[in-house]
Amino acid sequence: DDKLFYSPLFSSHIKDIALLHASGLKVVIVPGAKKRIDEVLCSANISWIYKDNVRITDDEAIPLIKMAAFDVSNIVMTNLAANKINAVIGNWVTSRAIGVLDGQDFGTAGEIEKLEVSAIKTVLDDGFIPIFPCIGWNAVGHPYNISSISLAQQIAVNLKADKLFFMMEDGGVNSK
Repeated sequence: DDKLFYSPLFSSHIKDIALLHASGLKVVIVPGAKKRIDEVLCSANISWIYKDNVRITDDEAIPLIKMAAFDVSNIVMTNLAANKINAVIGNWVTSRAIGVLDGQDFGTAGEIEKLEVSAIKTVLDDGFIPIFPCIGWNAVGHPYNISSISLAQQIAVNLKADKLFFMMEDGGVNSK
């Protein structure tokens, strides 16, 4: 959650990530942007609802959702750079619209269709930390808002990760 990014402990977390990276472990970061997206949509007077833990918005919201997701990713990248860590924000996620389920149109919400695993591995092998905003794109470049938690889990599965950690506002550091 992005409240973590404004915590006095955030720089300590980044230093820990720097140590893990320096020790040769390959690190991937998927920052959640829920609160930042909420702030941006509220300031633009754009409403949304949640159904099954999925944010549902109209098409007018997606440019703001993208902006908020990349804002949070940039905060992470800036803090990594301050610790002399090379990172890159990428679009390695192909997604599709969730569509209509049980009569509910899920609007700009998407689900992961494919990850560009070979490109992600190349980035990792080149010594960079990949940062994944909670946005996926379809084959013609249309963006969708996707779950950061689902994205982190899917990346871990596809990269055959040994560990998956969640740092969350209300849960500290959790391991799955």
